Amino acid sequence: MTGLEALQALREGKKIKRTDWKDGEYLRVYGDRTSICPSFDYHRKRGEDCYYPEDAVILTEDILNDFLEDDWEVVE
Repeated sequence: MTGLEALQALREGKKIKRTDWKDGEYLRVYGDRTSICPSFDYHRKRGEDCYYPEDAVILTEDILNDFLEDDWEVVE
């Protein structure tokens, strides 16, 4: 699915991931469905090399750039 379709799936409360992500890596929303949160495995893999505040910006940019891709799927 496209990035826009993936965002719609998030709004519907579904977990989503890109096809090349490993099992346990996904994005979902919590609470009032306005906050996108990565799974623990996603965060652990991508966040383990974050040592400086600017690394968080790079991680956020990576998530945003992912939505430009068309290889999303719903996690069951």
